[in-house]
Amino acid sequence: MNKQNLTEPQDPYIKPNLQFVDDPFPVFDEVRNWSPIWKGKQSHSYLVTGFQQVSNFLRDPRFSSDINFGDTSHLHADSAELIQAQKYWMSFKNEPDHSQFRRPFLTELSANEIQKLKVTLDANVCARLKKFEQKGEQEFVYEFTEPVLFECIEAWFGIPENSRDEFFWAVSQTASHLPPSPDRRIYPSYKAAKILKEIFSKLVENRKKKPGNDFVSNVIKASGETVSNEIISANLMLVMFASYETILYFVPNAIYELLRNSDQLKLLSDDNTLIASATEELLRYCGSVISIPRMTTEVVETEFAVIGKGERVSLILAAANRDPLEFENPTQLDILRTKNKHLALGGGAHYCIGAYFTRMFVQTIIERVVEFSSRIGLPAIPPPYIRSVGLRGLQHLNLTIDS
Repeated sequence: MNKQNLTEPQDPYIKPNLQFVDDPFPVFDEVRNWSPIWKGKQSHSYLVTGFQQVSNFLRDPRFSSDINFGDTSHLHADSAELIQAQKYWMSFKNEPDHSQFRRPFLTELSANEIQKLKVTLDANVCARLKKFEQKGEQEFVYEFTEPVLFECIEAWFGIPENSRDEFFWAVSQTASHLPPSPDRRIYPSYKAAKILKEIFSKLVENRKKKPGNDFVSNVIKASGETVSNEIISANLMLVMFASYETILYFVPNAIYELLRNSDQLKLLSDDNTLIASATEELLRYCGSVISIPRMTTEVVETEFAVIGKGERVSLILAAANRDPLEFENPTQLDILRTKNKHLALGGGAHYCIGAYFTRMFVQTIIERVVEFSSRIGLPAIPPPYIRSVGLRGLQHLNLTIDS
């Protein structure tokens, strides 16, 4: 890229404005045009925005997932439970710990096992869409997707009935510590982590005493004697957390973009065998995870930069998925796209462990919503996005339906 006519970009992660939060893609394009590996002069973090570079680094063991939590003594006392759990999360571990913590979950999160949830999920979705049809209007983030998702997770994990209200509140608060968050949102997240840790700890203890043929019991069985109760509980929290946060925002994103792109919606409505292709394209186009962090364990020399040891690196999945060197017409939604090896679910050893669940859940809802699509109306004013630089999702999505 000839930089002669370009101005070096501003660091987007220092005091991100609302324009960037609502639409980060022009900024990511600007950064990529300058360099696909660029170090922010204020955040002192490398932003990797090129598809090939992000894909390579996801698979390069020199880019460590093992986050150094450092000195946490300055944090609020209630943060201890969350930080302790995160230290055991497989997503923050390198080998051999990563495989040891991840392996017990693989069978239970396989396509065959996840497919068993579909019948109940589909019935729940149909019931809620029927209510939408009767009311004539529906908010699709917190009044549709969230309760459907919660009920699915609740049944999947086998949450005791007497813990469900507390569990629902805690689940809804788990990501409020993610930046940028005002103080009033941070502390509920810490309290939520404490509640979830207690619920999952009791669940693991009970299933060890009285095992059954359920998700948690089978994870415990697969863990053997080599993985502690604390590690199992922490990673149950991670699976729940990752499933909830990413899907809660991705489903409304996907519905919104389909409704906005009527030509693509018609293609899917006319041919429901395109649902798998549509899901992959929607993951590429409007996936909810913007970036994932890494840290270098040694000096890494590349064509575009020499990254020192111990440097913070942000792999911008959302930017990589719109790299014109990899995707033709990347800013267009195209459910017929054939070359679509997107990175919305990561890659390498840390590829999203809940990928099958995400796809099954999203496809089930989209298939049913498309049946009503010709009667569904979008809001007159485009909905705003959540104030986050790590996740991209709508604050609300108010839809109407003609009788």
